[in-house]
Amino acid sequence: MPTAVDSTVMLPPPIEASTMVPPHLRPKPDTVKYLEDVPVIDLSPLQTPNSHDLADIVAQVHISLKEWGFFVVVNHGVAPGLWPEVIRVMSEFSKLSFEEKRKVARNPNMPWGYNESDHTNNIRDWAEVFDFMLNKELSIPASLEPDCQETSTLHNQWPENPADFRKNSLLKSIEY
Repeated sequence: MPTAVDSTVMLPPPIEASTMVPPHLRPKPDTVKYLEDVPVIDLSPLQTPNSHDLADIVAQVHISLKEWGFFVVVNHGVAPGLWPEVIRVMSEFSKLSFEEKRKVARNPNMPWGYNESDHTNNIRDWAEVFDFMLNKELSIPASLEPDCQETSTLHNQWPENPADFRKNSLLKSIEY
């Protein structure tokens, strides 16, 4: 005889079909790579740039992304003590309401800011992203027309909360 289900049991919400990777695109058990083999890319040669070093690093990035989808970067010049602060402010930002985060959302006219709707292989990623550029601003042609003389200036957008998001971002490590 079936038993009644306790009404206090909470089932997780259903997973949106748009966020599920189709079976033919899922990794097969025999193709899973182990983390000790993750590509490590050393950026120290860029401290004294020459075209050969840059071309070599670009090739390493290309192969790593093609074969792994990610890589580890070493000797990048970002102070190790900065990471706990970056993690703290990003965690605080991530805890904000969706409406609050959307105030600094990327859009066709602003390529930097919050985004939660990236896609890989036409499948929505389960990730939230906050993009910013290291430059204070960037001037680009106002249109894609080859003879366009007008420019548009793009800049970072920063959330109001957490209040110290901007000063504790990676920008703290450069002069801004």
